Amino acid sequence: MEEPTSVYDAVISVIREMGIEDTSLVRTILIRDNCYAGRKYYYTGGFALCMAGSGAIEFYSDDGELLKTVPAPKETGLAA
Repeated sequence: MEEPTSVYDAVISVIREMGIEDTSLVRTILIRDNCYAGRKYYYTGGFALCMAGSGAIEFYSDDGELLKTVPAPKETGLAA
């Protein structure tokens, strides 16, 4: 399997590894003091959090228990 090239792809990959078959995500951009702070991805049974500048993606259960932490892939920011 290829290495994920985006945070989104990494989240999908990890939730599949966790045995979650429904890979539909609700993506939320996090803003603090009018600045980008990170992204939150809701999935069946929990959520993933990738804060700006952290270099990691944290996976939590619905009740807030930290389940797993993985390195975030470097993204190129090639958006138009």
